[in-house]
Amino acid sequence: MRILLLKGQSQYDALRVFLDEAYAALIALGHQVVMFDLTDPEVFASLTERVLALGPFDFAFSYAIGGDWRAPDGRDLGQLIGGPHIIQHVDHPLTHLRRVGRTASNAVILTIDQGHAEVLRTVSGESRFAHVGFNPHAALGRAAPLPGDAEAHAAARPTRFMFTGSNYRPRHKLWADFPPQVSRIFDDAADLALSQDWIAPHRALGAALAVRGLDADHKVAKALMPHCARIHEWVRAHRRQQFLRAATEANLPLTVFGAGYEEDLHLHPNIDHRGPVGFDEVLAQMARSRIVLNVNVNFGEGSHERPLCAMLAGAVCASEPSTFYDSAFEIGRDMVYFRWSSLEDDLHRLAVLAEDADRLHAMAVSAQAKIVAHHTWKSRAEHLVALVHQLAPPVAA
Repeated sequence: MRILLLKGQSQYDALRVFLDEAYAALIALGHQVVMFDLTDPEVFASLTERVLALGPFDFAFSYAIGGDWRAPDGRDLGQLIGGPHIIQHVDHPLTHLRRVGRTASNAVILTIDQGHAEVLRTVSGESRFAHVGFNPHAALGRAAPLPGDAEAHAAARPTRFMFTGSNYRPRHKLWADFPPQVSRIFDDAADLALSQDWIAPHRALGAALAVRGLDADHKVAKALMPHCARIHEWVRAHRRQQFLRAATEANLPLTVFGAGYEEDLHLHPNIDHRGPVGFDEVLAQMARSRIVLNVNVNFGEGSHERPLCAMLAGAVCASEPSTFYDSAFEIGRDMVYFRWSSLEDDLHRLAVLAEDADRLHAMAVSAQAKIVAHHTWKSRAEHLVALVHQLAPPVAA
């Protein structure tokens, strides 16, 4: 196949690293791949000419960008290349509501959480896009060599607990600008979400609407559901702060990489803050860590790249539960969970695990083998190619 990849901007360079790995995987599978870096103003300004000069392509792939791009003659990217444009969202797609609304109807939308795909189909309609589906993250980097000896494995990993990610604070309710009656509906949905270990934001909002006698087909529900991602952002900020407070109370030694912590470090003497670093450095630090913590909240039916990368790097991942992790891994053998309803006890168990060299080593070996077999970009690239074969192409140029 001839494949076009579009690279854009990304916090910590994460998505740019993802595209580099996608490129390498597709090349290794024997495909012809062209990648355009749209952060280069000259490349972006001449995109139409470059695509026409090198096309046609069997498909294009990008992370969250390009769906609303149009050539000077009005054609979208799928029409220009003569094949589907696959857009992978790594955040809740409804956090980019306007961009999604302007995305070409012949686009293929993939999400990293099955609930995200479900609510996008509900909000947009089943026929709004050529296809909406689930495609989990891939592990990035290379499999870290694992010593045969458990003690040597532990000795090579001086970092007990690693966390990478920005520090989010719940500054104000993201629905504060709504009318009071509507705001109370979102208040109830957020309270419900925070009262449970996990509920998808669209289901929490649906429950808050249902108690008011408003089903999914009611015009009020249809008007409010596109904004359900506001609940997920609010809950994510609360959960991140909840975890940091609990880790401090448990005196869990956290080595943290990410932005936004400076104002709060006096509250968390257990944190060794290393600041924001690039994604390649994150992967290198995972290979020096015993346990990598995943605190994200919004992927209860999907994946963040952090657990997969951690396991490839030979670390044990401790995460909130996800139905995807349930299906892909053996919990307790490949990775471990903590739950919001039992956070204090679970963190104490993690502290014990961090000193159990034999169990850490056994889990690292088991998890890494599954990642290499099923969860690198090789597997995801094969999935993309198979998906294109299944889909009818858009109108060709």
